[in-house]
Amino acid sequence: MNILIHLFFSQNDENVIIGNFIADYIRGLDRLKIYSPKIQSGIKLHQWIDNYSDKNIIVKKSISLFSPSLKHYAPVAVDVIYDHFMSNNWEKFSNKSLHNTISDFYLILKNNYNILPSRAKKAVDHMISNNWLMMYKDIAGLKHIFEWMDSRASFNSNLTNSIEILLKNYLEIENDFHTFMSQMIIDFEKIKSEIKKES
Repeated sequence: MNILIHLFFSQNDENVIIGNFIADYIRGLDRLKIYSPKIQSGIKLHQWIDNYSDKNIIVKKSISLFSPSLKHYAPVAVDVIYDHFMSNNWEKFSNKSLHNTISDFYLILKNNYNILPSRAKKAVDHMISNNWLMMYKDIAGLKHIFEWMDSRASFNSNLTNSIEILLKNYLEIENDFHTFMSQMIIDFEKIKSEIKKES
């Protein structure tokens, strides 16, 4: 759910953006092969970001704050909350404004709607109609997102409890986010040429 972080590392490349976004909706190598090499690069980028985050000690530290209440949903909460900090610090990382980045992202999704997996289309419809990505910026928007996610969870996720935990530990989690992003940007520079190789 950390869409903004994924979007940042896609570096304004339309095909990479599409591949990065649809990666969670694709299963199996055969499905992967129907996409162009550039879109496959975006899928590989998504996988690298997820693997990097899953193994990162700073992310695990943030998750530990939410685990007692949210159990296995804690990583989901941290993904969303890191995007909250990404949205409020976007211009520190990018020369392109958050508003323009999001507007261009929505346009890319609309222009490529026909090649999106069916499950991705449902997510896109909700995201654009509710301007989901701009909602990450404030606490009220986060609360709305977590309530929506709670309503769709198969089990009791308690994701709305994330708001109280976030507010109690706001500065600590914000510091975790900045440490994580600083590390990730350095490590991304080392591997980005490998990711961009055509599959």
